[in-house]
Amino acid sequence: MHRSLLHRLGVALLLSIGSNLHAQAATTSLCSDSLGQSVAFLQGDWDGRSYSVSGRDTVLDALMQVHSRPLFDRCTLEERWEAAKDGRVLFRARVIRAYDAATQRWSVHYVDDQLNSQIYEGRQEAMQWRFYRTRLDKGVPIQVRLTWRPTKTGYEQLIERSRDGGAHWDLGGVVTFRSRPGAGSR
Repeated sequence: MHRSLLHRLGVALLLSIGSNLHAQAATTSLCSDSLGQSVAFLQGDWDGRSYSVSGRDTVLDALMQVHSRPLFDRCTLEERWEAAKDGRVLFRARVIRAYDAATQRWSVHYVDDQLNSQIYEGRQEAMQWRFYRTRLDKGVPIQVRLTWRPTKTGYEQLIERSRDGGAHWDLGGVVTFRSRPGAGSR
């Protein structure tokens, strides 16, 4: 009788673990249908040119190198960024684009060697993903919106800002990326 009870408890435990693993797998696969597929073009090794935009003026800020790889059933994208100008490294950063199953939201987590840390919340709008955060500029809240989109030769990152709660957006920067020769991107 004691063995029978232990056997039943063991079977119940295995069924419970299997059920939890199945539930986790179902949750994980949800992310692949949205952002996971729509930003797959970001994977690989990239060379970029980062520009500041102010009205009609565009200034080259840095040359960028990005290495991006998928993690966790493509529900996370891990990136290593490096920006340089005139042969000098300006910053190194790590970026994680991740899906949170509990809230069913995407976010971008950015941290660099200059101790800048930023978190952006993803929203799907106009058939594309955009990422938002609010920061202060001289005590005034400014919304920042990032958009990554594929181009014929690679992809681009748009950096926009709004000082009126999102009613109007101004382009503040753009980074254009091309696949690094011989790196086998995408």
